[in-house]
Amino acid sequence: MEQNTIDTIIKIATLAVPIGAVFVGIGLERFKARYTVLGKNIEINKIGASLSDVNYGEIEIKYQGNEIKGNLLFLTATLINSSWTSIPELTIKYGFLEHVTILQSRSFLIFDENTYELVFSEAFNSHFKKTFDDGKLEEKPANYSNDLGYVTRHREYITPYLNKGQKIVTEFLIETGNQTENVMVLPLKENIKIVGVNDEETIKRNRMNYIHLLASVFYIATAIIIFCIDITKKESIWVMLINSLTCYLFAWTTWFIVRYVRYVFVK
Repeated sequence: MEQNTIDTIIKIATLAVPIGAVFVGIGLERFKARYTVLGKNIEINKIGASLSDVNYGEIEIKYQGNEIKGNLLFLTATLINSSWTSIPELTIKYGFLEHVTILQSRSFLIFDENTYELVFSEAFNSHFKKTFDDGKLEEKPANYSNDLGYVTRHREYITPYLNKGQKIVTEFLIETGNQTENVMVLPLKENIKIVGVNDEETIKRNRMNYIHLLASVFYIATAIIIFCIDITKKESIWVMLINSLTCYLFAWTTWFIVRYVRYVFVK
């Protein structure tokens, strides 16, 4: 076998093995991250509170003619799909602790400049209507108290889809004894994970995914250039070794530059 053929085979092997490892690594990362991550943000605004104070006297807050015993809060839960995956029909369940009563709620799918109002899931809507119909009966069912407690503390909204970059905004007007409240948000679909938008672990993981992707692009692009130029097998091995050591340096540099540009110019 001629020396030029041997050099070509070694050069191809020198390039193919690391490139194959890159794709295997990307495949493993995608396998580990099979779930779609939705970012969650909760905003709470206190409207008022009923209280009895020795200095200011009796303060009453009413909603539709009924006195609020405690605090009246307006809570907004925002879910955003920042992943690369679009989600088909999805039901989101919201829940509060036992001392909370939901007075009113609405949910919207936000995309571009449009707003689409969401409705209850079929199962929850049936449960909701049946419970309030039972409340009109003189002789109520044995489980009425539990049903009423459930439907006044929970909501289930269904969205026809949730594409990349789209949001679900759900508003709650609640009565509670606390100054602030937290809402449980549960996706009723497998492989969906909801995390706080400021969750440090998620931010770090997403950042490293971008770094790995950038490094892979730099590595493969350089490998193609090396293969196309006329160098010996020994030179190609050394160049690819240097390339493997510097591709992450270029990736981090690019990431910092992009972040700086976005910070300065993107409003």
